[in-house]
Amino acid sequence: MFDNTDPDPNLICDNQHCIAEDWIGNQTTISFRQINLKNLHTLDLNTISYNGEEKKSIKDNLLVVNYSENKNKLKTFNQTFILKRKELQRVTYNSKKYQSTIITLDHGIKREIQPGIKLLQLETEQGKIKASIK
Repeated sequence: MFDNTDPDPNLICDNQHCIAEDWIGNQTTISFRQINLKNLHTLDLNTISYNGEEKKSIKDNLLVVNYSENKNKLKTFNQTFILKRKELQRVTYNSKKYQSTIITLDHGIKREIQPGIKLLQLETEQGKIKASIK
């Protein structure tokens, strides 16, 4: 969610905010709303500010994560990023095949299969959200 110029920023988070500070002292503050229900978790980013400047509103976004377990072992792990009520990216992990299926829905449908668990990561750039796979 934070600036990629510092691979290890200092993070301070609570249930509604995260503050990241890079090695130079720049601060990014993000406010969010999260809902956690058993195996379903959602994150809605609300505002972002850089170095104490006025907060910028981040609208119509949602990160949805759900998973299933069997005998305390991860069976499935699904992540979906929705922006302006449009699903843009989805990652589905299947433990039986030990692979993640990545579907990108920006300018058509792109489907890719990669080995292992892949994580959908949200990043901000000048107040805009983008998703990447790590």
